[in-house]
Formats: sequence, structure tokens, C-alpha cells
Amino acid sequence: MPPIPLLLSAGEASGDMYAARLATALKQRLDVAIFGMGGPHMRAAGVEIITDYAEVSVVGITEVLKRLPSLFRAMSRLSWTKRSAGGLRSRF
Repeated sequence: MPPIPLLLSAGEASGDMYAARLATALKQRLDVAIFGMGGPHMRAAGVEIITDYAEVSVVGITEVLKRLPSLFRAMSRLSWTKRSAGGLRSRF
């Protein structure tokens, strides 16, 4: 039986740290393939990082507008990966 695909998403450093701890605990107990958006802690925990949160971290509307193309690319990469994992059909 193939591993269970699981998407985790963290948008900043503390979320990255907690998601890494969760990923480590899940991998110890289940056969899971974890992927998603995160940073160095999740990567070190063996999560396949599709989008690094540093690429999409923004504060304020002007920063959002300036980085809109990269935000859409990141969302597209995550959506494509989620669909190709099979069984993950819910919207973000």
C-alpha cells in the first residue's frame, strides 16, 4: 500500500517549527508522504517543500501587489502537487 499523502502548510517561522514537530511525530507512527509549504524546520523533518514560505511572506497591501505573480505561482505549484498526490481534491 502506498504512503498516505499529506499536505502541511506553514507561512512563518513558528508554524514551520510546529509543523516540523507534527511531521516527525506522524512519520514515526504512520506511513505518510508529507509535502507542502514551509521552511527549514519542515525540510529538516523530511517534508518535501513545494514552496518555501520565504517566497510568499508579505506584509501590507503594497507588498502583496508587488509579489502577486510569485504568490500565484506558489499557489499553482501547491495545487498541482496536491492534485497529483491523488485523493486530495478539496479547495485551498
